[in-house]
Amino acid sequence: MAKCRKYNERAEKNASHAKPNNIVAAVVQKVEQYMNSFLLYMFDKCENISTKLSAAVKDYGDKMQSAVCHMLQYMKHYLEHLISRLSHNNVDETDARLSSQLSETTEPEWWHQVSITTERTGLTCQGP
Repeated sequence: MAKCRKYNERAEKNASHAKPNNIVAAVVQKVEQYMNSFLLYMFDKCENISTKLSAAVKDYGDKMQSAVCHMLQYMKHYLEHLISRLSHNNVDETDARLSSQLSETTEPEWWHQVSITTERTGLTCQGP
């Protein structure tokens, strides 16, 4: 329960940038605070999963680990983007920053070398 309190405190701090002047704005601010808290929680979970997967897939090779880590890194950028959209008014600037971050996230070198092959087994028809 202490962890949830940590996320709520961070979300309240982020939401305090805008002061509501009416009931609707106060409701919107509360929803943004809850969303921000949830996204911070998910961001923390992604980091924990990444650490655990790093240890778990060690025996299966670097390729699997690299693919999973790249996917989680991409997800981290996306969650950072969602948090910043809830925390700042300048949405266009954060969208542009996210686009540049996501375009910088590169695929592993071996990604294009992976070939997926399927073999057909069974009877083949011979023409007359």
